[in-house]
Amino acid sequence: MRRRNDSHDVVVAFAAPADVVAARLPGWFGTPEPVDDGSCVPRATVGDSLEWLAVRLALTGVDFTVRQPEELIRCARELGTRLSRAAGSGRADPSPP
Repeated sequence: MRRRNDSHDVVVAFAAPADVVAARLPGWFGTPEPVDDGSCVPRATVGDSLEWLAVRLALTGVDFTVRQPEELIRCARELGTRLSRAAGSGRADPSPP
């Protein structure tokens, strides 16, 4: 695990207009650069944990692709796998694990 004071150069492609993404990301993440009318790429140097950043990106409610760093790609993949397992088959299970 990385120490909190490490920083990471982050590039993420969003499948949404820059103004939509800007409204859903914290200001410290930077200003998304429009690619076209329906996509944008914010670039930032962040000091937060990559695990937390993967969660924060998912909370935007917008489809995205992590381009860098490789460690964030792994965190997003692991988060997706964990959330898929948590959702199970989609049926409600009234019994506790």
